[in-house]
Amino acid sequence: MAVATILGFGAVALPCAHAQQVAPSRVTPETLQPQAPAAPPQIALPEAVGLSPPPNADKLSVTLGGYDVKGTFPGFEQKTQEILAPLAAGRVTVARIYDIANDLERAYADAGYFLARVLIPPQQLGDGGTVRLTIIDGVISRIDVNEIPERQRDAVMLRLAPLVGRPQLMLSEIERRLLLVSDIPGLQVKSTLSPGEGTGTTLVVLQGTQTYASGTFGVDNRLPSSLGTASLNASASLNSVLGLGEQAYASILTSPEMFPPRLRVLGGGVLLPLGDDGFTVNPEYTNSIARPIAPAGVPATQGDFQRFAVRGTYPMIRGREENLSFQASIEYLTEDLVPIGFATKLYSDGYEAARLRAIYSFSPWKNTPVQLTGVLSQGLSGRDATAAIPLSRLGASPTFTAAYFEGNASFPLPESLLLSLTGRAQSSFGSPLMLSEQFSLDGSNALSAFAQGTFSVDQGTTLRIELARPFALPIFGQSFLMSPYVFGAGGWGELVMPTAVERRDIVGGSFGVGIRSDTGIAGIAGASIGAEFARKISDIPAYRGGYRANLSLNLRF
Repeated sequence: MAVATILGFGAVALPCAHAQQVAPSRVTPETLQPQAPAAPPQIALPEAVGLSPPPNADKLSVTLGGYDVKGTFPGFEQKTQEILAPLAAGRVTVARIYDIANDLERAYADAGYFLARVLIPPQQLGDGGTVRLTIIDGVISRIDVNEIPERQRDAVMLRLAPLVGRPQLMLSEIERRLLLVSDIPGLQVKSTLSPGEGTGTTLVVLQGTQTYASGTFGVDNRLPSSLGTASLNASASLNSVLGLGEQAYASILTSPEMFPPRLRVLGGGVLLPLGDDGFTVNPEYTNSIARPIAPAGVPATQGDFQRFAVRGTYPMIRGREENLSFQASIEYLTEDLVPIGFATKLYSDGYEAARLRAIYSFSPWKNTPVQLTGVLSQGLSGRDATAAIPLSRLGASPTFTAAYFEGNASFPLPESLLLSLTGRAQSSFGSPLMLSEQFSLDGSNALSAFAQGTFSVDQGTTLRIELARPFALPIFGQSFLMSPYVFGAGGWGELVMPTAVERRDIVGGSFGVGIRSDTGIAGIAGASIGAEFARKISDIPAYRGGYRANLSLNLRF
């Protein structure tokens, strides 16, 4: 283990910045799955027109003896009595009777039953009489998918069929089903709800286009100097080509030196929907190789990292304003460090882990999105350290437990300013972790003034605050969304069982300015550009000060 520590893998107390060495697991994404589009589908809902009173209704009045309501939904009895109470409390105009009936219909809509209708059937009213009202339980009578690409119609109907004829249907369930349709990879959909042919019936009409193949290409300079600083990344996906709502994808990330590369991350996976309610299974394989520039007097090494994961995800809540998803996964991971030209291993990890992940997003106030993420990781089994070949960290075990939390929130301010907060934390419950399970203090949403993989710890926390001023800028006929910002970030981390050349506690920070831009360009689905200039501070001698410029370009096809 002493040799691995001297080489600097996982260590932070390095003599100088150019000697920084990073294990491949520390620069490998958690998943290679393409990000879903952020924009929700367009949903056009019918306007509730309510009942129209007869002519001169405001001049006709009657003293009612009470009211009789048929079709009241279960649990709505008390609310109905409260709204209709004026109908049994003296003389009222006919216009007032219709207004009260419309109030009752709005109450149903506010409770989510937006298809419910309140009718006043034809009747003769006289003093002391009873006014009759009827609650119509509106239903969806038909789904029209004629303007959806033919290959996707079965997948769309599978998700929407449970809505047809369903009694006491709530708006939240309709939104859920339509959003599940929009989750079909590559499908852009617009839905319209319009009155059906019969009383209380509604027709759902869908229009959509399908992108069967999509891809991304990007470049940035987030890597440490030992891996060449710059990296290129590309991905490609086939979207519901079989018409099942599935997605197959592949991804590559590499340093510019490709023969051989300093860093190469390859992998791919398949997203498979099961059933009609949003459950998906995602098997994925990732292979990562790092050949960092070795410090003077130290043999060159190659790090190999592999991960095979099977993830199952279910959206418990799916809505335009609130979402909650749960994910369970089983992963098999290996990581080895080998000195090039020698038939030995400096360390070797191989273990299985189970993870439970929950993601909850909501808006407590208008235009104030909040997202909370929690992950519990449990090592199940694997190889233990031996005298000949240790694990990547002293004292680590394949039966570890770790908990991770992340929170993101944005708050609109006067003068079109936007305040964003990102907090992250991990606990290893007082035990050292293998390199692939450690927590990074650096990153674009944390201490961005440090290169990727600079600070890896067993447990710690970071907080980043940004103040941005987004605006639209027309350039050559294209609208660019520009978002200049200032930021500050701080973090603390702990290595539970440090070696003689490592620090137990690490404190760091960064602050600076930057700008992000995003636009759609002819022939390209989207392009984003980022530039940031940051100052770094730390209590680690090699990183006490300095500056860093981060640049990135990403294209979506």
